[in-house]
Amino acid sequence: MGSLGCGAAIANYVLVAGARLGSWARLARVVFVDSSIPADGEPFIASWPYGGAAMRASIAENGGFWPIAPATHFEGHGLTEEQIARIVHG
Repeated sequence: MGSLGCGAAIANYVLVAGARLGSWARLARVVFVDSSIPADGEPFIASWPYGGAAMRASIAENGGFWPIAPATHFEGHGLTEEQIARIVHG
């Protein structure tokens, strides 16, 4: 089982991609580095402009899940086209 350290900005992609790829069970822990720490009882997007209204709407439109970025977002990060397709399409 592995560990993963990541910033909050990419953590959701890692978790969703792991779940889609079937490797979720192999991930023992995630350590959030340089993460946004929300106030007690508040989502971390509460500090975003307009209380994160745009992101909340996007999550609601995506069935309650954080939307996956388009394939172009992952270009230039040393990933193959196949790896990008697996992240984006599962």
